[in-house]
Amino acid sequence: MLFKLMESRLWAIVLPVVAVGLLLVATAVFEPVRDDYFHRQLLTADMSAPHAAQSLFSFSRSLDDFATLKRDGYVPWWVSDQLQLNFWRPLAALTHWIDYQLWPDSWVAMHLQNIFWFMVSCLLFGLLVDQLGGRGLVLWLAMLIYAFDPNHFVAIGWIANRNILIATCFGLAALLALQRWNQSSRLFFLLLTALLYACALLAAEGGVATLGLLMVFLLVFQTQPISARFAVLAILMGVTVVWRVVYETLDYGAKSTAMYLDPIGQFPEFLAQLWVNGSTLLFEQISRVPTYAMSLSPSVLTVQVWINITVLMLLVLLLLPLLKRQKLALFGLLGGTIAVIPMCASAITGGRLLIIPGVGLSLFMAVWYGAVLSGTGVFAKHKMHLFLLKAVTFISVGVVALTTVLGWYYKAEASLVRSYGSLPPHINILSDDRAHKNLLLINPPVFFDLMYLPLMADYFGLSQPEKILSLVPGRTSFQIQVVGDSTLLVSNASGLLVNSTAPWYQTHQAPLHRAFLYRRADSFFGSAAMTVNTSFTTSLATIVIEEVNAEQDPTRIKVLLNVPLTDPHWVVLYWDWQAGQFKPVVAMPPQLEIAGPFDSADQG
Repeated sequence: MLFKLMESRLWAIVLPVVAVGLLLVATAVFEPVRDDYFHRQLLTADMSAPHAAQSLFSFSRSLDDFATLKRDGYVPWWVSDQLQLNFWRPLAALTHWIDYQLWPDSWVAMHLQNIFWFMVSCLLFGLLVDQLGGRGLVLWLAMLIYAFDPNHFVAIGWIANRNILIATCFGLAALLALQRWNQSSRLFFLLLTALLYACALLAAEGGVATLGLLMVFLLVFQTQPISARFAVLAILMGVTVVWRVVYETLDYGAKSTAMYLDPIGQFPEFLAQLWVNGSTLLFEQISRVPTYAMSLSPSVLTVQVWINITVLMLLVLLLLPLLKRQKLALFGLLGGTIAVIPMCASAITGGRLLIIPGVGLSLFMAVWYGAVLSGTGVFAKHKMHLFLLKAVTFISVGVVALTTVLGWYYKAEASLVRSYGSLPPHINILSDDRAHKNLLLINPPVFFDLMYLPLMADYFGLSQPEKILSLVPGRTSFQIQVVGDSTLLVSNASGLLVNSTAPWYQTHQAPLHRAFLYRRADSFFGSAAMTVNTSFTTSLATIVIEEVNAEQDPTRIKVLLNVPLTDPHWVVLYWDWQAGQFKPVVAMPPQLEIAGPFDSADQG
């Protein structure tokens, strides 16, 4: 019975799809996350379908109040006026527009649509593996590895991240169409491949990762003559170029932000980031070990990158005989690796970037595991090679199984203990007694989440302050001198905004600290030019740069308050790194020393 079940191609595809769907529903946290609040604001304002397709993911131009957020303190005062974060994802945007036409008040229904798209992608993945010749144990392993991968949780559980799920579905459909063309040479399937790939691009920029899989498919599966394969490649490249030209013509893209790099327009910076993020993403996909720690320490990041590169190179050498003889393994590894490249444009790595590269890499792992576990197709010429191959395989299987189980356990636990209607501690500054007051936040730890605060407060029905003035991130200690009732002098020799990497990263080699992760999140905000006597104006103050260091990071600023500190409408708060919460400053002393995250061994 078990043998027949293992041989059944239908059950190998359907059972994992149904099982993962049920598990995702059972462990889902049906509540919004970050960009979901932006989408709610726009789509509940009677936004039309064409407008949604054009502007729903245009964060720096679709929201008329972005300038207001900056003026009122929810966006840092030093943000460049050239900041642009406009994404063109019309197909994904239309699915959100449909959500708000059918069930505008149901986060559950919106989450279920995400789960539906993921189940479709798993089904298409299974069909692709089957069509490429992956049968029996390999098909089962591929489905289990891909469908139950904890790396996909963020993409599935974040409603606004649906775009990459849709792009994955269209990308897999394009691969299936290309396989049909490879078998039949029919023009219809060639045109269908190009159309489906274009749809993947129109769902998410990450859809371009599909091109890597399509290119390697044409290289590895050589049924058609080389001239025909080059023609297909030319068509796919043409689709990519047309998409890119239209994208730029319509003024979409990311500018003046370090959160996302343009692989073409910022090629040197992208290349420098590629080897770090690329090796990290590949290692995370192959091992399932979350590389979250790399965001928490520069020293850990350096060690992690070298471990990643070393392990990946040794693995390729160990499996070289398998890659030479198994086209499925070669397609999976090479296609998945190339698919990772465009994903490295994001400063923050994570599982949500791996859903398309995971198509190839999960297939590679399935062929590798299947060959060793079944005892067939293992092409080891020496006993030591065979021993190492089996040892590494069993260790890998154990690690992947353990991290998968733990990932699902923590997901289930989160669904049970997650509190609804609450704010994270690092932006939990709202209370009834602070309503309609002016908040002076001396050193908010992360500005990125602060940007969402007005939308979250509106949704949860929380009282909001009149305005906010945020001084500096405070990732190092700094001093505040109060001059009169309306002037603050803020100084630190190493730099207040910490935009440059050198001083902060070289001085503080803490093993792990969330301050480093907060800094990565704040890379969203590109900094304006910082020169002496440059001034910035907000609703509550004018900030003047008085001194800068060699990296053009301010070391001394003067804050000219529009409202005297003696005014009862002021509420002054500072972030206590040791306690992990905001605390009030009852009365501003003439001199105030604010501790950074590394000023005490107990902090962090």
